[in-house]
Amino acid sequence: KVSADGRICVLSREGASNRRNGIVIVSVVDPRNPVILSEFDDELTGGVHNVFVYEDHVYALSAGRRYDIIDISDPRAPRRVGSFELDTPGHSIHDVWVADGLAYSSNWGDGVVIVDVGNGIAGGSPENPVQVGQYVYPSGWNHAAFPDIDEETGRHYVIAGDEAFPYGLHVQDSPTYPRGWLHFIDFTDMQNPREAARYQVPEAGTHNLWVEGDLLYAAYYNGGLRVIDISGELMGDLYRQGREIGWFLPTDREGFIPNAPMTWGPQPHKGRIFFSDWNTGLWAVELSPEGVRFSRFERGELRGWRRARRAVAASPPRRGLLGLRGVRVLRRGPPRALRARARPRRGREDDRRRRAADRDRGPARSHRRARRAPLVPDDGARQAVRAALQV
Repeated sequence: KVSADGRICVLSREGASNRRNGIVIVSVVDPRNPVILSEFDDELTGGVHNVFVYEDHVYALSAGRRYDIIDISDPRAPRRVGSFELDTPGHSIHDVWVADGLAYSSNWGDGVVIVDVGNGIAGGSPENPVQVGQYVYPSGWNHAAFPDIDEETGRHYVIAGDEAFPYGLHVQDSPTYPRGWLHFIDFTDMQNPREAARYQVPEAGTHNLWVEGDLLYAAYYNGGLRVIDISGELMGDLYRQGREIGWFLPTDREGFIPNAPMTWGPQPHKGRIFFSDWNTGLWAVELSPEGVRFSRFERGELRGWRRARRAVAASPPRRGLLGLRGVRVLRRGPPRALRARARPRRGREDDRRRRAADRDRGPARSHRRARRAPLVPDDGARQAVRAALQV
């Protein structure tokens, strides 16, 4: 992670062979010439899966059990000043995010936990973190938490993301089919949080997310990149309400696993959306009312913009026309139903006469008749069509 002023970068280490994991503090005042200032691994030997930098402090996960709070006001001499850990049996933690003096942690089966680390609502500080809120939901899949206070409604939402692999995690040879969705938890009343809305893409699962203004950018693993309008008060199923502005599937027949999207994390920056994918690398797309374009980063360089073969027209969303370069634009309504013409069913006598005529004409005629016969999809094909319509 990089500090808000862009001067300090903190690297987390996990899985070191000598178990000296911890963090590395780097000066990026000159981004072309980063300088390592110090390392800190005291009691962080179990691995640091994630970190967050906030007001001269690093919030570093430790062995998936707690987060330590490390003062880096002197980046050459970091020191631990506090830590926070739940006391529930078998507790664990995956991530932490800090905003306005509140730390939001993702704790799998223990859900989202909010801690005062300087906000003042409970007298907390980095040296004395105080828990002020928690929301647990049944699946136990809580993997990410992103705070979002809506200026229009005053609602204090936390967007909690799932991560689950009920059908296994495949890193080679075959695609993975994750599951899970985004939970919009209303923490306006910190003592009585409630789940107000959700965003659930059928047959897909979430990973990381980012909010900028009224737009939510979600990495939806096998569902690709999703962009959602989250303005105003939120309730119900946002996917079925048509709040999705667009999506993009990063497929590539030369990918590590060919044509198998596994979108990892999105980051909007200077008008573009950068996101990584397990199987195809780093991508960049643009929001635009014009054509469809996207770019790829390959072998350390940015390849030129490539134009997609086809763009899909969109009706204007509530906040005005917002097309997507590199993101397929959807209509703000249900997809058009597929229609098929019914063929009249012949009687048994008709079938006998037709077979007799075929025998008289010989095998060539029968072959031509069979080649023109309509194809009837099997159950697998029908399920694929239904899934395509839902996505």
